Amino acid sequence: MNYRVRSKDYWIKKDVKLIPVSKRKKAILECLDDPKRLCEVAELMEIGKKSASRRLGEMKRMGLISKNGNYWHKLPTDDRIEVYE
Repeated sequence: MNYRVRSKDYWIKKDVKLIPVSKRKKAILECLDDPKRLCEVAELMEIGKKSASRRLGEMKRMGLISKNGNYWHKLPTDDRIEVYE
């Protein structure tokens, strides 16, 4: 599996239960303990809506979150999420 954090690529074997993320994505995951709308996430993280939308889209492709209507939800995972810089 290939994960991109900032401008670095990390290749992780599929049998290893590890997902590398940036500090910003980890903070977004922590704020999504309760379902939130895009504008709420952007306001809490103090970033623009477009930037928040991009980060949420990346995390959706990684399988960490999902969107139900207008609300973003954190998905349960057995993988360990680790911050890489």
